[in-house]
Order: sequence, then structure tokens, then C-alpha cells
Amino acid sequence: MAGLVRSTYFPRSTEGWLHLVTTAIRVLFVHCNLEMGGAERLNIHLIAALRRQGVGADLFLVRRVGALVAEARELGIEPYYAVSGPGRIRGGLPRTSWILPRLARNYDALVAGVGMATAAVAAPAGFVTRRAVVGQMHSDITMLDRSDWSRTHQAMARFLYPKLAAVVGVSPGATQSLDRLHVRPSRRYTINNGIDLDFIRSRAAAPIDIEEPYVLGVGRLDPVKGFDRLLDAFAELRKSGAAQRLVIVGDGPEKTNLLIRASELGITPSVLFVGADSNPWRYMARAAVLALPSRREGLPLVMLEALALGTPVVATDDSRPVRELLETTNLGHIVPAGVLAMGLAEVLASQRGANRRAQAFAAAVQSFSIDATAIEYARLFASIETRR
Repeated sequence: MAGLVRSTYFPRSTEGWLHLVTTAIRVLFVHCNLEMGGAERLNIHLIAALRRQGVGADLFLVRRVGALVAEARELGIEPYYAVSGPGRIRGGLPRTSWILPRLARNYDALVAGVGMATAAVAAPAGFVTRRAVVGQMHSDITMLDRSDWSRTHQAMARFLYPKLAAVVGVSPGATQSLDRLHVRPSRRYTINNGIDLDFIRSRAAAPIDIEEPYVLGVGRLDPVKGFDRLLDAFAELRKSGAAQRLVIVGDGPEKTNLLIRASELGITPSVLFVGADSNPWRYMARAAVLALPSRREGLPLVMLEALALGTPVVATDDSRPVRELLETTNLGHIVPAGVLAMGLAEVLASQRGANRRAQAFAAAVQSFSIDATAIEYARLFASIETRR
């Protein structure tokens, strides 16, 4: 796929023959910011992998802010941006509406990097400049309650997504759920999330100052991630005599409530809230088990990353993509939320068997590499360019 090109024909000046000129396909990923998040991290590594495939991939931010800006630069990505520094995304929209369309003219396609917010930013620029816009769907939206999206949000999604040149779901379930937004089947694509294996393995060797073994949770402290479930399950484990600690890596609006819940359960001395960390892999590599208690997921990078590092995973069965991967591959435990403690206890009691499954995944994880993901995206961009 290296050297991927688009073809343009120009008449030769004297004889009028058609002369083939080839130039690299260029795509611009659009994000609101680079705050710590799975989709944001996925796309900066995807941009780097696309460049290795010969695609001219770049990044635009409404606000140049977030913990992942440094990681993007480490990968050789210097983002374009409308506004530098913290603040509300809305405050950067006036400059974005002026800068992004001018920038978009230098590209063949725009990629709305997360969901509705970035689609609302990228789509107008694409429509004005007649550039293809590709959306990403990172979750199975059939699982959304009406309360998750306001009526305005639902109306905007149903207006914008059917007009995009393509929408990529990170799992078959996420792609199929685009029925809800009336996206044509011919414009739906499924491309699995990928992980940058060399990158995470090199950073997993960094030291930590935590006694092992421990149960681990990683992610944004948000109700949808289900860390309240994990605290309840861990309290059950402690009652049964388990000696492990619980380590939670991440930050977010639910942190205060989780601290209160830990206190109510009497487990505060055994729970360590690390906060946001740009290197969660060093915690994954040493954990006895990673718990994924989410109420809704697409294809979570944290699950793939943990398994790639040889760490067993126990996940709740709420999300179809998680169920499909763990049930069909037998690489992790999938349990109802009400028996999460039992699932964790089983892994902790049979660590050798759980580690064997995790190591099997680590050996086969190449199919989930970021380079494999980049190849699929490169094919998609080429097909869109062919249709224009």
C-alpha cells in the first residue's frame, strides 16, 4: 500500500494527449482537542501509520490542548489548530469556521475523528469545499438511551451522518447501529481499532511504585465506564478474603462520587486512584487482571492493549463488540455486571490459565495492529477518491 496515489489527467500542451500525473492522497483528521481518550489516541497513531502507508495524513484541532499533544509530537505530528490553550470548544468555533475550509482545500478528504461534535465541525468545511468527509462511530448507538442524546443532538446526527461520504464503525455492531441514523449500507464500513504494539510495549517497561498483585481499571471516570460497578465488585472480593488492591488509572467528572462510594463500602485503604497517566501500559503490564465494567463500549483500546501485554481481562457483557471478541476467541472472561466479583475471583484463583489465554492473544494480536487498521483506511480513502 506504500505510495498510495490518486490519478489526475491533464492534456499535454502541444499534442493534446492525456498525461497521467500522480499525487499522494491527502487526508485531514479533525478533532476538538487532544484530551486523554481512546479515540484521540487511536487517531494520532493512525495518522502516523497512514503516513507509513504513503497517505498524506495530518491533524486539525479546534483547540490545541490536551495531554496527548505531546504524544502526537513524539510521533512526528504537529497539529494545525484554530485556538491554542484551554477553554470551551465553542470558543474556538469562530476561528475554526474561517481556518478549516481554507485548510481543507489542500486535502482530498476530512475525517471527523470522534463523533457528533467533530462531525458538526468537519462536515460544513467539507461541504463548502466539496471534499469528502468520513465519520467514525466508536460505539454501538442502539445501546443509547433517549436520555443520552438530546433531541437536538439526535436531529443533528440524523441530518449529518447520511450526508457523509462514509462512516466507519469500529466493530460490526457499531456499523450495523448506523441504521438508527439512516446511513446507507453502501456508505458503512467496519474497520477494527488498532494498537501501536511497539509503542505500548516499549512504554510498558517503565517502573511503577505499587505493590503487586492488583486489580486494575483504566479509563475516563464517567458513569458509562462503570467504575461504580468495579468498586462494588472489589468490595465483595475483599469480603471473601482477597488480598489484592484495586488501582484505577484515569480522571473525570465521576471521581468525587467514586471516592464517596469507596468510603461507603469501607474499601478506601485498598483502592488507589492514580489519576490520568499518559503511560497506562506500565500499570497494565503488571496487573493481575484488568476489569472492564463499562455499560457501553465500541471496541475498547484498553482491552486490546491489556491482552497484547499478556494481562487477563474480565469484562461485563453489556457491549456487543466486547462480547463478540472475548466469547469467540476465549481470550478473556465475559460476565454479567452482577457477578463481576465472581469473574475477577475466578481469574485471580486460576492465574496460570488466564495468563495462558492472554499470552495466546499477545501472539495473535498482529491482526489488531495499527498498521493493519491503516491499510484498511487507506483502501477506504482510495475508493472514495475513485468515486469522485
